[in-house]
Amino acid sequence: MAKTRKKILVVDDNPVTQRLYRRILENAGYEVQEAYSGEECLKSVAGSAPDIILMDIILPDIDGKVVVERINNHEKTRGIPVI
Repeated sequence: MAKTRKKILVVDDNPVTQRLYRRILENAGYEVQEAYSGEECLKSVAGSAPDIILMDIILPDIDGKVVVERINNHEKTRGIPVI
C-alpha cells in the first residue's frame, strides 16, 4: 500500500525562502504547495486543503493574522494547523 505524503502549504512572498522551505520539506518527504500572498493562500486552501500551513506573518496584500482568522472562520478549513 502506497503511503500518502502530507501536504504543506508554504506562504511567503520571498522566493528564496520558498525555495529553502521546499528543499527541506520535500527532502523530508512532504508534498509542498506554494503561495506568495494571503489571497493566494486563501484560494489554495479553498481548492485543496493542505495538512498544515507554514506562513509568514508579513505578506504583501493581507496581514498573516487576518489570513489565519479567515481560515479559522470556515468550517472546512478551521482545523488546519497554521504555523
